[in-house]
Amino acid sequence: PPHVGASGWLFHLDAPNLMLTSLRPGPDGADAVTARVLECGGHDGPAELRCVRNPARASVLDARGNALLEASTHGDAVQLEVAHNDLLQLRVEFS
Repeated sequence: PPHVGASGWLFHLDAPNLMLTSLRPGPDGADAVTARVLECGGHDGPAELRCVRNPARASVLDARGNALLEASTHGDAVQLEVAHNDLLQLRVEFS
């Protein structure tokens, strides 16, 4: 087991009203993941997606996968602003 114990995490959402519905690797072998997050509690506000590695860049995507806006990163976390009942698609790049 790892030095921290018998269990651990790769990604962590810090808000109980958010559900990670999909986590897929980047297209064409890119060092990235695309996450789909659903707000299911009817609450808006800030949230963080913590990653096992420090992200280099993060973008909020539209339904076609085109970047809409940049999401800020701080250390191993991506800061999100989620509206109530929102479905958010996020691309996190690591290098």
